[in-house]
Amino acid sequence: MDNRSRIFETFGRAVFLSHIIEDRLKMHIFDCAFFSVGCMAHYPLEKTRKASFENLIDYYRLAHHDQPDTEKIWRQLHLLRQIRNQLVHGFVLQIHCDLQHEEGREQIIAMLDRFCAHALRLAQAIGSKHEALIAEAPKRLKRVFEHPGHPSKEGVVAKSEIQRWIEEIEKDA
Repeated sequence: MDNRSRIFETFGRAVFLSHIIEDRLKMHIFDCAFFSVGCMAHYPLEKTRKASFENLIDYYRLAHHDQPDTEKIWRQLHLLRQIRNQLVHGFVLQIHCDLQHEEGREQIIAMLDRFCAHALRLAQAIGSKHEALIAEAPKRLKRVFEHPGHPSKEGVVAKSEIQRWIEEIEKDA
C-alpha cells in the first residue's frame, strides 16, 4: 500500500476512534447520571443525552472527581477533542505541504498512528470506568429506585430520535 492510501486509512481510523470515544463517553455519562455517580447524582438524564463532546468530557470530571487519574484523563480527552476538530475541519490546511513529499507523508502517518494509540488508550480507560460502574450497578440500582423523583423509568428507547425517525418512515410507507 502506498503512503497516500495509508494516510487516508490512518486518518479514517483516527476520526473513527475519536467518534467512538465520544459515543462511549456519552453512554458512560448517561449511566453515571442514572446511577448517581459522584457529582452526577440526580443530574438530568436528558441533559446528558444532548450534551456536546466538550460537555461530556467535563461531566466525566464531575462523575469521577474523587479518583486520582481523573484530571489527567479529563485533560487528555479535551486535547483529543481539539485534535479531532482539527482533523475534521483543518487537517489538510495544516499539513498540505507535507503531502507533496514521501518523507512528509511518512511523518503524517506516524503522527496519526500516535494519535490513534492515545485515542485507543483513552477509550480503554473510559471502558474500564464503565465496567466498574456496571459491576456496582446492582448495589447502586437499589439506591436509585429508593430515591424519590429519580427518573429511573424514563423509557429511553421510546423517546430516542432513532425511534421517532423510524415512526416517520413507517407513516410514509
